[in-house]
Amino acid sequence: MVERRQGRDDLLLLIKRASAIVEQVDVQSLLDSTIDAAVELTGARYGALGVVDEHGKIIEFHHRGATDLDIEHIGNPPVGRGVLGDISRHGSIVRVDDITAHDGYTGMPSGHPNMSSFLGVPVKARDKIFGNLYVTEKPGGFDEE
Repeated sequence: MVERRQGRDDLLLLIKRASAIVEQVDVQSLLDSTIDAAVELTGARYGALGVVDEHGKIIEFHHRGATDLDIEHIGNPPVGRGVLGDISRHGSIVRVDDITAHDGYTGMPSGHPNMSSFLGVPVKARDKIFGNLYVTEKPGGFDEE
């Protein structure tokens, strides 16, 4: 009964967020709202959305959860190599408890916050990959739900 109530609450939150997103005309706000909803629904600490070009290269990177100091230490945003690139190249979901153990892992920039649990999904429009949505650092990791 508690699980059903939680599922209903999650669905209502998603509907509320989707309604707010539809009302927005600003693409930046749309992307930020999408990340916020993903972080809130999954309980992740960090969220990001990378907009990709036709080759899967990240051309815009939007994020939540990292501090200004984190961003300063990280430097340049990712371009779509490694695990992040695998998502848009293959159009598949990546869910791991430890991102460093993934076959596509190529490392993180020095100064990047430690991250282990990771969920990345392609964002598609009309069967074309528009970008990738990522959430990381969910206590206990991500499950199939």
